[in-house]
Amino acid sequence: WRCSVRNCKSQIKPISIPACADFYISYATAPGYYSFRNINEGSWFINDLCKVLKEYSHKEDVNTMMTRVNRNVALGRVVASEFGYRRQMPCHVNMLTSALYLCNVRQSQI
Repeated sequence: WRCSVRNCKSQIKPISIPACADFYISYATAPGYYSFRNINEGSWFINDLCKVLKEYSHKEDVNTMMTRVNRNVALGRVVASEFGYRRQMPCHVNMLTSALYLCNVRQSQI
């Protein structure tokens, strides 16, 4: 459904939202915990984020994609340490007021 300014002037109503609305903040892990990276391949979180964005950004909203990243990072790898086996869990702060979809922009449109 598309709405141009020309055909929707009568439907537009001013709204007020909090100053901190419409932010989406992602952390590789919750504060106080470790994030891991492979010496050759880099950060687990960034690698999985890039894979998910590449595969799903044209059809899923950001929150759904970040849930996929959580699952991939949390279940995909494990590190053995002197304290036992460790996994990483990303953390997100979602203050969006609606679903956020990414769109493909051709280089010529920039």
